[in-house]
Amino acid sequence: MHPLHARGHADDKNSADGAGVGDSGTESEEEEDGEGSDKDDNNSTSHPADHVQDKKKNRKRILLPQWLVRLFDKLVGECRNCNDLGQPPLYYKHGTFWFPRKSTWFMLQNLTVTPDDLFNPQFFLWDPKALCKIPCPNCKTELQRHMHISRPRRVVSFNSTFWMIGFQYRCGNCSRLKPASKNITFRSWNSCILAALPRALAAEFPARLSHRGAMYISTVEWMRSSFQNGMGSKQFSDSLRTQHLLRYDKLHLHERVTERGPTAIIQVAYESQVYILQRACNSKTEFCGAVDLSTYAHERFISLPSRNLSLSDLCASVLGRCLPKNVPERVGTDWENKKLTDAQLKYAACDAHVALAIYSRLSLVPVPSPIAPAAPLPLAGTSVLVFNSDKKQPIARGRIARPPQSGILDGMAMKPGQLAVEIQNIMVPGAILPSHQDRPLSSFGPPPFPIIMNRANVCVQQSFVVPSAEPNPTSPTVLPGKSQQRQSVDSEPIPMRPPGDHELPDIPAETEGPAQDSAESLASIIFALLDGGHSSPTSASAHEVDGIALQEGLEILVKQIIPPPDLLYLAVAQVFKTYSPLKDAKTNAPLFNKEAWKTAKQVLELIYNGFLSDPAGIPLYVVTGIGAKTGLPLYRCFRGTNSTEGGVHTHLRSHLPSSESSIQHALACLKDFVLHHNLLVGTLNGTGQKYKGHFSIWITNQIQQYTIALQDWIQTHTDFSNWLNTDFYETSGEVIGVLPITPDMQLANSISPYVEGYQDLVRGSASAPPARYEYLVRLQRTRKAVVPVHTEKECELFHNLMKESPDFKTSLSGNPNWNKVVIVWNQIAEIKEGIYYKVCSQLHLCMYIPNSRFNSV
Repeated sequence: MHPLHARGHADDKNSADGAGVGDSGTESEEEEDGEGSDKDDNNSTSHPADHVQDKKKNRKRILLPQWLVRLFDKLVGECRNCNDLGQPPLYYKHGTFWFPRKSTWFMLQNLTVTPDDLFNPQFFLWDPKALCKIPCPNCKTELQRHMHISRPRRVVSFNSTFWMIGFQYRCGNCSRLKPASKNITFRSWNSCILAALPRALAAEFPARLSHRGAMYISTVEWMRSSFQNGMGSKQFSDSLRTQHLLRYDKLHLHERVTERGPTAIIQVAYESQVYILQRACNSKTEFCGAVDLSTYAHERFISLPSRNLSLSDLCASVLGRCLPKNVPERVGTDWENKKLTDAQLKYAACDAHVALAIYSRLSLVPVPSPIAPAAPLPLAGTSVLVFNSDKKQPIARGRIARPPQSGILDGMAMKPGQLAVEIQNIMVPGAILPSHQDRPLSSFGPPPFPIIMNRANVCVQQSFVVPSAEPNPTSPTVLPGKSQQRQSVDSEPIPMRPPGDHELPDIPAETEGPAQDSAESLASIIFALLDGGHSSPTSASAHEVDGIALQEGLEILVKQIIPPPDLLYLAVAQVFKTYSPLKDAKTNAPLFNKEAWKTAKQVLELIYNGFLSDPAGIPLYVVTGIGAKTGLPLYRCFRGTNSTEGGVHTHLRSHLPSSESSIQHALACLKDFVLHHNLLVGTLNGTGQKYKGHFSIWITNQIQQYTIALQDWIQTHTDFSNWLNTDFYETSGEVIGVLPITPDMQLANSISPYVEGYQDLVRGSASAPPARYEYLVRLQRTRKAVVPVHTEKECELFHNLMKESPDFKTSLSGNPNWNKVVIVWNQIAEIKEGIYYKVCSQLHLCMYIPNSRFNSV
């Protein structure tokens, strides 16, 4: 963390890029001008070889904050009170190099404490001349203390920084002789000085210095170990930055610091260049922009796929029209011509018209107005939007209700500043209501129902009517040949019956002959899929192959979406019907045998459940930037198979313990990995920006809650507009890790359910299960753990049942009836110790595992 500038919470996260430790881009006085710099020696004589250093002195340096300068001057003043041996009080009184400092608790007991006091930096005094004689590196004459170094040296540690106070030493002999190209003053942390010290004294120096920074020596040793074990410099730098951010947030949380300093630096750039419009126009008037349409829509709580949408994506989401951007005019080089072509004029006119049309469309939706604290309450029946404490998004719609005469609603007494709201539509069922003892909205039942809300969390919503989105006939053409297709994508899919086994015989079996003209039929189906089912392939071939006509023809042929299940199911079934009876040229066997038909049924089930169709109304591609070499837009697909093909699992394995670990350890590693992955990947996908905060999100949540609670007493506070506080919402029922055994599965496999308190009741008795399974049975919700065959008793039982039990005998299919087998096994496990519950797959696996490997399963 960099407390130098006292920057705000959000600014610190956005400014740190993890590229390295220390500042860059601005010359600082922390920079060392050589090992024996005399830059602070005002009386030293300049040498011709020092002209390079003179240039460095003219560079811009970072100014230290006043609270740090005042504390530095105070400590330097204390060091002037030396004893007869020239030792400062810190050495001869306290016997330490570190200045003592108060703990945060004792500082907060002071009634006059300020935010600057709470930085409370750590200082280290390094004056080895007070402890031993130091020879001059040039002539071996004893050095004399000259003056203190004018600035402290910042050193980065694991999760904080400390500051070193040093001194300059002068050689009297070299001052008289003035040897050419040799320094006559030396800093106390100069490498030559450290080399001349006794080994025990030199070991007390806590930092490893570089040209522009310094790092705590223990951190350097830890960095070396990290590099040896496969961690790169970027990963180590990111980890170090995360720890600094975490400590900084803990400071704000534990010390209740709710006001932070201003932003130090803001840089705005695009494609490594900064474009200044008023300079290009020779205008002195500052250009500040007008309206950001995405923000304009967000202020009206209009749902958009992302906060960073391009103009074409906004056009599709708001107007339901397509604004063509992949046209030659976009990347043409003839925009500087005095006379533009008709295509260029049309392209520019469409951009201007669409931006105005989107703004006009969004302006029809009024901004919900909050209820001022001193304003009278709205009349009963007024439509309102209900927000949570973070006011990030509406959680419900409703209307103002008449308060009960008793002043009690849902067992809660209404307080001043609260009002009764009748909920008519729940938008976030998991939202938690602090006014109702943290009950989620879903617990109130179906609407309508009354609740109590603070007036600060209620906004009045004006009624409005949105007209039809038909384009103006006189306006430029926005959607050439694709408006109907966009509307069809956004429409709801037609309901259909689930495909059962009784429907599949409509597809011919392998005994039927091939259909006539199967190639032509298949081609028609494929072209129908490519075209989205709205035009024939012959209509596309009629386009002329030149310019825009070629592009429009390709846009018709290129598949825009995967159709909804009702269309895709019938088309794929037709493909199976056409090709299944065809015979292989070599084997003369049908293409679809029994196993192939089994796979085909599974594919059709996936299609029916919507797993292969693209979601309606969600754009499949988003623009991530412009190619530096080509100037063409770069797209990223929202719909991919990365999650199922190893994009996550590739990195998951290295984050899990390899062996000899408990279930608690493995699940803790898994959940921490999921949190880390979701913050990094989710933030990048949702905002287009890298996540640069720490990963203890509960601390940030608590800081936001404190900030909201103190917002009436503080002037400025941290901006949490891009932070979703999960404490304001009910925890989801999603399970990561060990899944519970459902009641239906317990009943089908003869497994007894989990009984609360049973483990505590039988603990210590002969029937008590081993302690290593207690955590697992709580997760699985069973009386005994459901684990593979792994103990000697289980191995012996399995082999005995295979020999003696009739249920374990193989059937005509060559395998036992595993549904009966698992019931027999679990009935034995119910009464016999050392035997645990099983499911079919675990017993089936035992048939293929050698006896020697059972204990390692």
